[in-house]
Amino acid sequence: MNATLSLVPQDAISIINNEPRTTSLKVAEVFGKLHKHVLAKIESLDCSPEFSSANFSAHVENQAVGTSRRDMKYYEMTKDGFMFLVMGFTGKKAAQIKEAYINAFNWMAAQLFGRPAAAKTTTDARTPLRAAVSMLIGKKGLMYPDGYALVHQRFGVEHIDQLAPEQIGQAVEYVHRLVLEGEVLPAEKKGAYHFPKETAAPHDFERRAFINVNMTPDVLLDSRNRAPELELIEALERDGHDVAGAKIRILALRDVASWQVKLLAMMEDVRWRLGHQTDRIRQCTDQRGMNVVFDKKPTKKMLAAAQGKLPLGSV
Repeated sequence: MNATLSLVPQDAISIINNEPRTTSLKVAEVFGKLHKHVLAKIESLDCSPEFSSANFSAHVENQAVGTSRRDMKYYEMTKDGFMFLVMGFTGKKAAQIKEAYINAFNWMAAQLFGRPAAAKTTTDARTPLRAAVSMLIGKKGLMYPDGYALVHQRFGVEHIDQLAPEQIGQAVEYVHRLVLEGEVLPAEKKGAYHFPKETAAPHDFERRAFINVNMTPDVLLDSRNRAPELELIEALERDGHDVAGAKIRILALRDVASWQVKLLAMMEDVRWRLGHQTDRIRQCTDQRGMNVVFDKKPTKKMLAAAQGKLPLGSV
């Protein structure tokens, strides 16, 4: 398929703040890549903080996932950001898609009346803010796009070059406060994922100092023990993670263990019944031997042979 003919500019490009832009979601869709891989690529780009702030902006969209909803991160990017991102996408099809995207950007730009608004401040004027954001990133372990996104959201802009001269100082103060006090930074959502080895078989755990040794199916299914694997699955589900595949496999393994316990019980019952029947057969055999009746009185030789004093052939 010829990508340059199938890519409609309005489908791939949007006008945001008087500037053509696309998104990481659209890039992933058109290039046939997983969105998480495109996100990772953006966040690992070896570009300057200034370029990153000017050409990439992080956003969060609440989307439905199955029966629940969760926040999904994505990036908007300019034409320059897009070109920097897809530099490493190689192959004939990728080249066609890149050409189509560039044509779409140019077409959308041609529809605008006038150029995007000029920056309100100079690069030198924004230097203190870039230094403050770099400090924030180092202290909090953020990616550059995420660090700048905090400033963008706080002051309602898409790029720091849209800040008015008087806002630069306010932005620097705001970022320094984040560094020192951690204000406004959303706390990372963490579930109670604490399942030490004692939770594997807490009942009579002291006897099972090394769990692997005595982790039999009946121990796994013992109602006196917790089921940490199911508790972990439930905690992950509460935190918005889709763990349906893992849950299906874990429940299936528990069913297998349950059937194994039942099978062992059935085999034990069969073993007992066979042993009981064997004892009855042996008892009946002994009784038949005791009921043997001789037609005539045994001779002395017969008695001696029976006692083992003479060979049987001599009787």
